[in-house]
Amino acid sequence: MQKILIVDDKEQNLFTLRKVLDDLDVEFVQATSGNDALKATLHNDFALAILDVQMPDIDGYELAELLRCDAKTENLPIIFLSAVYHDDYHVFKGYESGAVDFISKPYEPKILLSKVYFFLQLHQQKIALEKAVELEKTKNHLENILFSMTDAVFVINLQGQIEICNQGSQSLVGYEQAEIVGQSLHAFLAEEDCKNWIQQFMSAQNVVPLHNRETLLRTASDEKIPVLASASPVCHESGDAQGAVFVLRDLRDRKKLEEQIVRSKRMESIGLIAGGVAHDLNNILAGIIGYPELLLKTLPENNSSLRESLEAILESGQRAAMVVADLLTVARGVAVAKERYDLNILVEEYLASPEQNKLYALYPDIRYEYQMTATHADIFCSPLHIKKCLINLVTNAAEAVVDSGTIRIATHNTFLNKEEALEHGIVAAQEYVVLCVEDTGSGISEEDLQHIFEPFYTKKVMGRSGTGLGLAVVWNTVQDHKSKISVISDEQGTKFHIYFPLTKKEATASEENREEEIAQQTGTILVIDDEPQLRDLAIKMLDSLGYTVDAVCSGELAIKYLLEKTVDLIIIDMQMEMGMNGYETYREIIKIYPEQKALIVTGFSDSKDVKAALQLGANGFIKKPYSIEQLGQAVQNILSKKK
Repeated sequence: MQKILIVDDKEQNLFTLRKVLDDLDVEFVQATSGNDALKATLHNDFALAILDVQMPDIDGYELAELLRCDAKTENLPIIFLSAVYHDDYHVFKGYESGAVDFISKPYEPKILLSKVYFFLQLHQQKIALEKAVELEKTKNHLENILFSMTDAVFVINLQGQIEICNQGSQSLVGYEQAEIVGQSLHAFLAEEDCKNWIQQFMSAQNVVPLHNRETLLRTASDEKIPVLASASPVCHESGDAQGAVFVLRDLRDRKKLEEQIVRSKRMESIGLIAGGVAHDLNNILAGIIGYPELLLKTLPENNSSLRESLEAILESGQRAAMVVADLLTVARGVAVAKERYDLNILVEEYLASPEQNKLYALYPDIRYEYQMTATHADIFCSPLHIKKCLINLVTNAAEAVVDSGTIRIATHNTFLNKEEALEHGIVAAQEYVVLCVEDTGSGISEEDLQHIFEPFYTKKVMGRSGTGLGLAVVWNTVQDHKSKISVISDEQGTKFHIYFPLTKKEATASEENREEEIAQQTGTILVIDDEPQLRDLAIKMLDSLGYTVDAVCSGELAIKYLLEKTVDLIIIDMQMEMGMNGYETYREIIKIYPEQKALIVTGFSDSKDVKAALQLGANGFIKKPYSIEQLGQAVQNILSKKK
């Protein structure tokens, strides 16, 4: 009777697993720890092991690696079960540890039962193969195994010729099975390591099995693709070899996953650097933008020369702030306010913007087509970031068109079912609003297409034609909006399609009154910021709007201040170098005054802190550098509402 090793530190899980597999004619050996499982392998031969990933002493990954190090269990099929880890990274780690499958809890009992039954069948076939006296007598058994496998399997004779192959080999190599049989396996292997193994085998030398060796396979189209090769001799009972079995697993999908993980880690590293730099720059830019704005409010209109200089400083600061905003978008984790907007209206606003007018002037021969056909176009978004996506995509399209050509900007609605959503890399089957930017330019090479969304990857002249952040901003904006972007490019041109989930959310009062003018107000405000210049700037801005303002430099002093006085509103910087940060400060303040109104200010604080503060009851947030209008509007919106 076949034996199955089941390992889980929870008795209830072991009981459930036995009940699911109760119909199988097998003996269960159970263990509640990795050490007990290793002991069990000393006294039993198992057909299959089912391991829980998360265990206290030795986790599933470590246990699998230990099993692989033991000659007795090195080929033992392992299925991982996990209720915690479902992401691609942990699934990939499971396969790297030697698993044949990775199943997330809760699982479908019938599916698990079917998979276990399949591997038990494989184990029985393996035993039959090992005990067979002649290869010819085992062909029927072998073929049953071969044709149920997606991996390419080749059975070779003592001369290295292929005698049997499965459907997987046909799919991988690109030849019909009849064309493969009779050929030398050497013909399909592109590297020497596996060729040498076959040569040793043919020379009747004692060869050890080949386990999980990465090599290259040459296909019918002369393409070299990465595969994972394993090979074992098939021997008579006398010990003499009578053939060998080669199993080749296609690694292209795994390689793509590895590249995605590496790219993700690289993007994360760049983002952390960008975020740190952006925070410091925003604090500096707050003064460069804020003080000229205050001076312009008090400067007489007839002082034209001084006004021009201040306006130039203000404009330069605002342009620098836009570059920093791009860095923050690349960094992600930055807090971005989102509301319901009509995508068609956002596109129309962009088409009337100075940025688009500049493109009209720079590229007069380009023809533009506009097709706003989306009848339902409401999305939950940051309008600034959506317009930034349009600026970057349309600018890139204009630069890609040689002389005359066409750029098409369009919106439309589409409903993706589950299969269509998966094809586009989207999880949810639902209705989407699609934003299209298409051009008739020269297209993007296949090599460049793999890197276009990486920060600072550009074919432009740095410093003259962009910063190399344009498409990185687009990519990160799309991710932050839980949307998906697809790119199709050839010699006929390039098409970018962004799929935004359609929102049914009703418009809020703040959305309906965006254009409301800022009026002079009264009220008491406490500013909490560790930067002296930023405290001074906030005081002067708020004072110019009619508020009574005081300021402190730390969370600790803010709490002490509020124990003696009350204020209508506190304005808290999220990231303070010494003592408590903004979130911790607000958390302590509402213990004293649960109804205290608060405005969060952030240059670049992890959005988790901002979200946590908002969940505690903070009434809103603005980002540095802010203008008098932005600060005044935010304060007015909060003070005009009842808590």
